[in-house]
Amino acid sequence: MKNKLLLIVGFFSIFLQACDKCNIDYDFVYNNGLNFRLLSKTNKQPLLGLAGSYNFNDVKIFNENGKSIDVETDGSATIYFLTYEDRKISSGTQIRRQFYLYLSPTDTDTITVDFVKSVDDCGYDNLSNVEFRYNDILYTNVSCCHNIDFYK
Repeated sequence: MKNKLLLIVGFFSIFLQACDKCNIDYDFVYNNGLNFRLLSKTNKQPLLGLAGSYNFNDVKIFNENGKSIDVETDGSATIYFLTYEDRKISSGTQIRRQFYLYLSPTDTDTITVDFVKSVDDCGYDNLSNVEFRYNDILYTNVSCCHNIDFYK
């Protein structure tokens, strides 16, 4: 009888460990961002990067705190809009992040990311209701942490 009981307890402990959905690494929420390119509306060619129509050395991206973000030579860039400091923000809070794309002394564009910070059953941060805007134009059918092409 003792052996059967130990066998049942052992089976249940293995089963529960295998089904523990909280063993997932959620660090990706903070380590992934939105990778984007800026393309011409007319010919779909990159406007940034070494081959872009804007001077590569002049193009800068800044977050709302003034921190500079690199533009790659191929014209792509990645913005991170959820930070480790955001862990202090309570679940259900609507958050807006703005980034400024400085193209020339007379041309600065805005990238806006709106989202709701939520916490899953395991206590990890998630994003929901994510919206991306380039110069106030909403880009739909975009999911978090993927590539997007903005058009100018």
